[in-house]
Amino acid sequence: MSTFVTTSQVETDSTLVAESLNGNKVRLSATVDASSTPEGTVTFKQGSTVLGDPVEVVNGKASTTVLAPAGNHTYTSTFTASDVLAFKPSSSTATVSVKTPSQVTVGLMNPIGAYGSTRLAVVSATVDGESATGNVAVKLDNGASVNVALKNGFGFYTVPGTTALGAHTLTASFAGSSTVSAATASTPLNVSKATTKTSFTLSPAKIKVKKSTKAKVTVTINGASVKPNGLIVIKSGSKVVGSGAVRTVSPPSRSPSRPRRASSTSRRRSPATATTPARRPRW
Repeated sequence: MSTFVTTSQVETDSTLVAESLNGNKVRLSATVDASSTPEGTVTFKQGSTVLGDPVEVVNGKASTTVLAPAGNHTYTSTFTASDVLAFKPSSSTATVSVKTPSQVTVGLMNPIGAYGSTRLAVVSATVDGESATGNVAVKLDNGASVNVALKNGFGFYTVPGTTALGAHTLTASFAGSSTVSAATASTPLNVSKATTKTSFTLSPAKIKVKKSTKAKVTVTINGASVKPNGLIVIKSGSKVVGSGAVRTVSPPSRSPSRPRRASSTSRRRSPATATTPARRPRW
């Protein structure tokens, strides 16, 4: 007498999600659920057209990315078990609206520069190859975003001169819309130490023994948009004879009672300077 053992197929349930990506792409993600781990493949189709080779199911999931023009598209996923006697097949359908592609770029006129110097970043955005309108959000590292208005697809952002020393990332993001894809781009930015120029004067320059004099030190950060700060130490040989904190000195204001006619030579921009009086040394 023979004994036969019969097993029933395990029910499966498939769920398909279709996501529109930038660049006329669609990501198809199928999930296959069952009372036990399903083994097999998923076949993706658009209508009767098979989209590539069957994709193996791993941990209940299978996915692929396909190209599609802008507009509405309907896709189908079908699960087929490796052992057709163990699992029942299942299918799912999803519809997605493919967005028009966009692109954004960001670049620096000078990617490497010194502290205190502002730098200009140029951003551009296109939609389906044509110049975009609206705004591009620009941010430095994880800071707050600044909206840059686009004109003929281009915009400009000024990196502050007070940006800290070291490596940074400048990111530009185009938000897109319900019909246009979003886009993001980034570029590296490096800030190095600024170079300074220091001048030193004594008033009076000649003094008698055991008398004191006043020292004036002027510090200039070349090409900087910020003022210097810190501490100045004056030495005679290895001996410290004076010190003082740097303070910003504003140009003297003109007296309203003695107005002077402005000329091309008198409209020069004042350099970023700072002066400090040192303690009077005693020799």
